[in-house]
Amino acid sequence: MSARLQKRKQYRKFLSELVLNQRLTESMMKKSVDGWRAIESEVMRVFGNDRMAAQAWFITPAIALDGNRPADLVANGNVQLVRDHLLRLQYCVYT
Repeated sequence: MSARLQKRKQYRKFLSELVLNQRLTESMMKKSVDGWRAIESEVMRVFGNDRMAAQAWFITPAIALDGNRPADLVANGNVQLVRDHLLRLQYCVYT
C-alpha cells in the first residue's frame, strides 16, 4: 500500500470518528438540556465560546468529580459542585 493511500485511509477513519463523536455528543446533550441551561453561561465563559468543546466536557466523566459526568451531577442537583469545578478549571487550580 502506498503512503498516499495509507494517509487517505487514516484521514477517512479520522473523519468518521469525528462525525461519530459529534453525533454522540448531540444525543447526550438532548438528554441533559435542562442541566446544560442551568450552567451554560459559566461553561461557555471557561471554554471561550467553543460550544463543541464545552458540550464534550459536559458529558465526559471528570477525574476531579470522582469519575462523574458534570451532566449527571447537575441533573442530581449538584450544580454548585460543577460550578466550583469550572472555577478551578478557569484559574488552572487542579488540587
